[in-house]
Amino acid sequence: DLSAAKTINIPDYLQKLIDDRLIMQEAYRMELDQLPEIQQALKAFILRESVVKLHNEEIVNKVFVSEEDIRSHYKKNYKEAPDEEFEKIQEDIKRDLRKAKEKERSDEYLKLLREQSKLKIHSERLAAVKLDGSKEEIEKLRNDKRPLVELYDSTMTMGDFAAEAVKEKQSPDIEKIRESIIDGWVNYKLVDHEALRRNYETDPDMKEMINDYRGQLMKNMFINRIIMPKIEISDKLLNDYYTSHQKDFLKPRKYRIQKIILKTVENANAVLNSLRNGADFAWMVKNKSTEPSFDESSGDAVYAVWLTKNELPEPAREIAETLKPGEISPVLELEAKARYMIIRLVERTGDEVEKFSSVKDAIAKVCFDAKFKELFDKHVEQLKADAEIKVHHDAIKSFEQRFRE
Repeated sequence: DLSAAKTINIPDYLQKLIDDRLIMQEAYRMELDQLPEIQQALKAFILRESVVKLHNEEIVNKVFVSEEDIRSHYKKNYKEAPDEEFEKIQEDIKRDLRKAKEKERSDEYLKLLREQSKLKIHSERLAAVKLDGSKEEIEKLRNDKRPLVELYDSTMTMGDFAAEAVKEKQSPDIEKIRESIIDGWVNYKLVDHEALRRNYETDPDMKEMINDYRGQLMKNMFINRIIMPKIEISDKLLNDYYTSHQKDFLKPRKYRIQKIILKTVENANAVLNSLRNGADFAWMVKNKSTEPSFDESSGDAVYAVWLTKNELPEPAREIAETLKPGEISPVLELEAKARYMIIRLVERTGDEVEKFSSVKDAIAKVCFDAKFKELFDKHVEQLKADAEIKVHHDAIKSFEQRFRE
């Protein structure tokens, strides 16, 4: 996706893919894929993607909004609107109708799954649940491991129910809380069970997604277990970096300027001539400028303000750097509203370095990134020494050509 970058250096990107693949293969050699964290993350990924595919198959792809549906809704709900208004809002109507139909289809499908399931609710235990008991009673209930709802191989215990119920016990309607918690849990489990039952992970596209995700998990696990523990960022390292990179931490230079804004170039040239003949700049600001400056804290008119380079109007940014204190700029044309400006530099700040405490976190990140890259590259180079890598340069050139086209 080049929507942000707009371009890509294919050989460089290919090298990144090779580096990543080397790290992944090393992670597999170390059998990091057998770690519980990896297995759990894969299961969660497969479930999430399976649910998405199930939703598309049973809900999204089975809902259709026709032109007739849209026009019928428009006639019924926009009786006073003119016919030409239809073109402007038909997409909004279509979206709302689809949302409503998907909700209706979803409810129908959940009902069907529920009818086909072997759902068991221990009603006598549910009826015995007291959410208004003492703190000790509630805590005892939260530790109760007896099954309350059973569905396929999933179980909601009394304690699971209590943990959810306590979050909502402010509601006066206890029955509604019970129904909401149980129905929500059952619906999730029904969908999860059906999604996994369909074995979407055997689909070639899904297999590729799982493989890509597993590879990223392996790379991240290698980084977290092998590289990250070796990174040490001491205070001495931070201080040394700060001392040797002072230019990187200079505060933005500020300029104290006086400015005169005029509406026509003729007026601007006339004022500039007067200034060059000795007229007082502050007097001109007060009596000729169409936009006097104000002190934001007091609201009083001022005739000189402090601004950073970025705060200066575009035409004045480079000019301000060339002026000496007391010097006046030529007439500068502002882009907005065809206005004209003359500035006088009163003074400017010198180069001032930010305090270490203000930039310590930024320095730590720079040092961390540099150390990480050093260690990552070192591992990659070691792996390359034992790897057999063949790059088909003609194929790359051919691909680059098609890519440019």
